[in-house]
Amino acid sequence: MAFAAFGIFQPTASYAMSSPTAALSWLDRNVWKKIVITGNRQLGLHLDSVSGDSSAFQSLTYFGQGGKTFTDIGQMSVNGQNVLGLFNFNLQFADSRYQDPLSSRFSLDFHRKGFAFDAGDITGTLASGNQFLSFSRQLWGVQVKVIKGRTFLAMLHSVAHGSTQTFSFQGNGSSGPYYLRDSQIIPDSVKVQVDGQQLTFPNDYTVDSVVGAINFTNRIIPATSTIIVSYESMAVNSSDGSIDGLASTYDLGKLGEIGFGIARQTMPGANSLSTVDDRYQGYGDPSTPYFLQYIPLASAPIIIRVDGVIQSPNIDYYFSPSNPVVFYFKRYVPSTSTIDVFYTPQPTSNLNGNRTDYGFNYQLNFGKQGKDGLVNYSQAWSTMSSPTQPLSGLARGLTGNYRYKDYNFIANLSDIPDGFVGIQSASFLRNAQDTMLGVNYRHKAVNWGINTDNSYIATRTSDSSGNLTFVHTRSVQDTGFVTMHGAGDSTWSLKDSEQSSFQSSGSSHANIADLSFSKPMGKLNMILDLNRTAGYGPIESATSLTQGSILSNAISLRSSFDAGKGFSVGMNSSLSQNDIGGQSTPGEDFSLNASYRTKNNRLNVVTAYDSSNSGQLATLGSFLNGTSAGYNGNGFSGGYSGASPYSNGFNAGGTNLHRLSNVITYNANQRLNLSANLALTNQSGTDSSNSSAVGLGLSGVYDLHNNQSISLSLDQNNVAFPSSGSYSNSTAIALNLIGSPKGPWNYSVGLSALLSQGGTFAQSSLQWQLHCRNRVHRNQALIFDLSTGNVFQYQPQSTLNFALGYEYQLFKNVALIGRYHIQNVINLDPTITTGAYAARGLDFELDFNFGY
Repeated sequence: MAFAAFGIFQPTASYAMSSPTAALSWLDRNVWKKIVITGNRQLGLHLDSVSGDSSAFQSLTYFGQGGKTFTDIGQMSVNGQNVLGLFNFNLQFADSRYQDPLSSRFSLDFHRKGFAFDAGDITGTLASGNQFLSFSRQLWGVQVKVIKGRTFLAMLHSVAHGSTQTFSFQGNGSSGPYYLRDSQIIPDSVKVQVDGQQLTFPNDYTVDSVVGAINFTNRIIPATSTIIVSYESMAVNSSDGSIDGLASTYDLGKLGEIGFGIARQTMPGANSLSTVDDRYQGYGDPSTPYFLQYIPLASAPIIIRVDGVIQSPNIDYYFSPSNPVVFYFKRYVPSTSTIDVFYTPQPTSNLNGNRTDYGFNYQLNFGKQGKDGLVNYSQAWSTMSSPTQPLSGLARGLTGNYRYKDYNFIANLSDIPDGFVGIQSASFLRNAQDTMLGVNYRHKAVNWGINTDNSYIATRTSDSSGNLTFVHTRSVQDTGFVTMHGAGDSTWSLKDSEQSSFQSSGSSHANIADLSFSKPMGKLNMILDLNRTAGYGPIESATSLTQGSILSNAISLRSSFDAGKGFSVGMNSSLSQNDIGGQSTPGEDFSLNASYRTKNNRLNVVTAYDSSNSGQLATLGSFLNGTSAGYNGNGFSGGYSGASPYSNGFNAGGTNLHRLSNVITYNANQRLNLSANLALTNQSGTDSSNSSAVGLGLSGVYDLHNNQSISLSLDQNNVAFPSSGSYSNSTAIALNLIGSPKGPWNYSVGLSALLSQGGTFAQSSLQWQLHCRNRVHRNQALIFDLSTGNVFQYQPQSTLNFALGYEYQLFKNVALIGRYHIQNVINLDPTITTGAYAARGLDFELDFNFGY
């Protein structure tokens, strides 16, 4: 066998079976006990008769799959670890209701004695040591790596799941969130730089991968600073074609290591555009945003239904003018309402030709046992076929470092011409001639370093015909820092950076100085940061580009205090004064949180206050310091291109927010739990609903014994929209009784009411539901469901749902269910033509339930 030649797989005596009983025991130990199944799955056969709005029936039945004869609903995972002592695998089965590309996955891996085989959903890499062939992508394919003696070999054949982006934008004087205009981001792929300095996750920033946003955890980003973000996102209507590669390295011993590699990325074929259905339960408060999974295609329609009724744009809802994935309702939408958004995702493929890269690299380690330093030379040839403008180029790079006692010297020289293209990946590589030199010193309590970076950068732009042009920028950055650790774990840190650029929009210069002090004092931890940025350069506003001066001074304080006995306090605060182009405005970020918990956990109180003032900073304009040159689409990734070569058209915006929230939970005794919450919110700015809201909630759960409980909740929500003069006042009440007492019965009874005021669009409702299940035999049960509801005032409706079913337990985790159902939805407003239907039918379901 080929595997046996590499010593990967050798039969052993343990595979011999002395008897059928021994064989079954061996299978149980090495196969069945190595596999874990979780989740649930329903395979359904539906025989329905529908009259009226069939689209509304589809939206509200079978979790959005109404009208289909066969349905497949649920999620299930099959995970195997060290099966047969050889391999691992993972299968995730998901239905296609939301078409989330991350929900259905398969992976199989086999790692043994220098041989690694990965198939299915993999993280594809070519670890050749060549910086121009280095990439990391989420792929569907096969990857093989072999280490035999001094030889390393890697092979990859795959199809890309999505696309990569690297783009830049200015800070807005806050810590975030900064929306990236892409949803379904792969969290591990996100990389962030601020003013050319790479940050670390999660110490410096966090990622909301579903929404597509980043938040900075320990700083505000002033309007004078440039943020660069690189990431990979999933796609629905496009992929980035196939990615194939072959790489090999050979260890020459004391003579170093030599490597060769080839990689190819092809454009995807023509894809038919498909729609997706994003599904939500109502968020209540109309100031709360809803986020689509993907950027919608602007030329395709968006249809939003609430409980089957089509909503009117800019009357019932509106999209954020600055973020195409964010929308708001103009009225209170209770959690009992189902929202469906049907739209066509925007294709995200940003390839403009097939790419092929050939690489060679050589690395030499030197010093004692090869640990004192290294030199690495990388070289790659690239070609990109294109019907409009084919490209080619030869990239070369030399990196090295040398450690002498407490000093570490580093150098990086690279020449990446305008026409060079690489395999797309989340990275900060760009087409540039770059020279970086630095030295770092670390001894006991002192650490200092200086470095200089001089780059001649190409920024690519394209016209409507796809023809590329290149605009060049010279950027120079000199940085020095020192960190000192004193007595009592105190730390001082000083960093100073000089940035200069010479670009088509004008030259710029900025000095950025940061001073930080941290010290624990008993139960108090404190970090103080001071920042000053001063300089001049091109300033871009919404309508013009001018040359002007910039000055920003900021101070921030982060502290936490553990008082003991269940009480703790945390505070983050920052103040800034910003002057850009002669216009001046302050910025602020302040958050305070306190919590108290009694020793017996009967009482828990959490209070938080947040205040941010960054909306005005966005009006000052963007300071173009040259740090962002060469991104927003280059030879290594896509990006967001704007109308000019120095701007990407992306405005991070700014929001003013004031919010106070209090949550109290009280366990009165073993049977009664009470909770109360109060939230006061005032927000305005680019990515907000520009509203003032007051929310109050009270709830309680009482244990009636014998596995029965009753719960009651009351929520009052008042929202005003000062810019339009409109308002929404709502009161929601819910009463629920659930139980599974000893005996054959279990049940749930629910009653909910919504009372709303707020002009033309106020909605009130009254709904109740009953569910009963009677176990008539050890493995048989009867099921009864009945619910009715009425919506009053705006878009009034009357609904009736009835179902009678029979369940037969085939096995421990598998049941067969038959059900007869009747549904009737009537519009009480004759002018509304959608949402009403009548349906009846038979359902047969095979239910697999393995828990979670």
